[in-house]
Amino acid sequence: MDDREHATYRRFEEYDFSANADYNAGFDVIRAERAEMSPELVTMAQAYYYDQHVEPLNYASYLSWKQECSGDSRPTAVEKDSVPYPASFSEIVALIQSGKAIPGIKMIPDRLADVTPDQSSLQAPQKPWDVTLPPTSREPPPWMAVKDTSGDDE
Repeated sequence: MDDREHATYRRFEEYDFSANADYNAGFDVIRAERAEMSPELVTMAQAYYYDQHVEPLNYASYLSWKQECSGDSRPTAVEKDSVPYPASFSEIVALIQSGKAIPGIKMIPDRLADVTPDQSSLQAPQKPWDVTLPPTSREPPPWMAVKDTSGDDE
């Protein structure tokens, strides 16, 4: 990592999210949807906002930098590839894994309709190469007319 990235990460950590009304309005929506707010989720939300509205920030690189600076050897959430999912998602995964039906999902059978299709009553449209052109005149245009050069005009 270079000094620019270190400076970006320091600015991110020093950013006053509590004074930013836009961030707080968005974060209130997230907080209303979740029963628990882990510190990792708060940091993830802050990093997303910072990346979108302040300056580019690579969250995975930031976590690596923070781990190096703290001397902590525990793997971070990104390293474990375990993003915190809402409880409802976990419940859906459990239902799928157990083979149970998911509430609110309409089951659509994997087969076609049992009825035989009707005979088509419409004529298929003509393709551009199938279009019949109106008959043309057999006489060549005047500029293509052959002049009589036999010399009978004399």
